[in-house]
Amino acid sequence: MMYHPPEDLEDMLRFNHSLEPGAFQDIPIVKNTLFFLTRLKDLEPLRATGKGNLPLEFARELHDQFLDPSRQFQFKIRSEEESVLVNTLRHVLSMCGWVKKEKNYFSLTKKGRSLVDRGFSEDHFYTLLHVFTRRFDWAFQDGYPSFWIIQEGFVFSLYLLHRKARRFIEDNDLGDYFIKAFPAALSEAEGIRFFDPSDTVKNCFSFRFLEHFCEYFGFVDTRREKKMPYGFHLFIKKSAFYDQYITWSNFS
Repeated sequence: MMYHPPEDLEDMLRFNHSLEPGAFQDIPIVKNTLFFLTRLKDLEPLRATGKGNLPLEFARELHDQFLDPSRQFQFKIRSEEESVLVNTLRHVLSMCGWVKKEKNYFSLTKKGRSLVDRGFSEDHFYTLLHVFTRRFDWAFQDGYPSFWIIQEGFVFSLYLLHRKARRFIEDNDLGDYFIKAFPAALSEAEGIRFFDPSDTVKNCFSFRFLEHFCEYFGFVDTRREKKMPYGFHLFIKKSAFYDQYITWSNFS
């Protein structure tokens, strides 16, 4: 699970490559990808900023579209880099080979234009999944330590969902299972002042794996309950899409 790509793990893990396009239509990363690519097709070529980012007007349009007003604070951005969702997706779509920047202008590649014209398919979803898990650095999105094991162990954590999240379970409880499997992660958090190492690892696991990966890719259903004096309790359950797309062999 740790050192082999998922395509080499078919004796234990298989992805359903025969799903129809409709199975992906409500998945957040798919909706954001289609909006990004469709709008870029309408507006291309777009001149990059001096720092090489998306032009501010386009970045703001994406940022406003991607935010979930039911749980995310609305704010105006002053550059692409102030929106984690926009900045992350721009890099991911470039790694997928769908967006390019040439001579300081952003535009679609032939593959990106074909995706928009012909529609989103399972092949495109698997490309997003591969790039996001194997090439994009999850630590890019936050200020936590590297905690490389959270990303490298994503296959194990998907299995953890299969075993422990058939009903809603709090994210901290899943974090406890993760730490039990990878206790060495605690040593990486020991240098962070004023925070318990266990809490730091569990919070990062929740942020990177559960929210920014699993929720974004439609693998979990979530329920958020307010807690005092601020914040929320996050409850996770594997989704119907998870069961459609992921099959474990030789595991109960």
